[in-house]
Amino acid sequence: METNMKEKWSNPTSNGYFSFETSFILCSYHLGTELLRADSMSGESVLKTLWHHQDAILCCSLKALPVFIFANQAGLDMLETTLVALQDITIDKIFDDSGRKALFSEFAKIMEQGFAYLPGGICMSTMGRHISFEQAIVWKVFAAEENSVHCLAFSFVNWSFV
Repeated sequence: METNMKEKWSNPTSNGYFSFETSFILCSYHLGTELLRADSMSGESVLKTLWHHQDAILCCSLKALPVFIFANQAGLDMLETTLVALQDITIDKIFDDSGRKALFSEFAKIMEQGFAYLPGGICMSTMGRHISFEQAIVWKVFAAEENSVHCLAFSFVNWSFV
């Protein structure tokens, strides 16, 4: 990979791309509770707060074979990967059969309502380690114009390696 691409991904908390992703993620999260505390909602601190959030937050594209395009530090730790390698991970590589079935059975609801809760389960890191999670929240992330879906965001709540 080119050096400038590595530099782009080396410090996400000071990167313009991640600032846009963070604002898209937060502006699209409408589930009755806050993803981040209101007192942390100013400028760069928003990005840092999301980056250091305890739950694994990941975003994947809405292509025929969805790939991950964003993850906070917990998401990278959960998947045992880096920001550079994240773009090569497809969503089908982390979910087992029951996880894929749960996601696909809720997909229409996600697209219609804007979100869904997936039951707890097991997924897999890129190193083949099993990960348990209490639940996963999935929501549509809108681009700036709020009429086109940019990606899907996942929040894996209380995840741990098994």
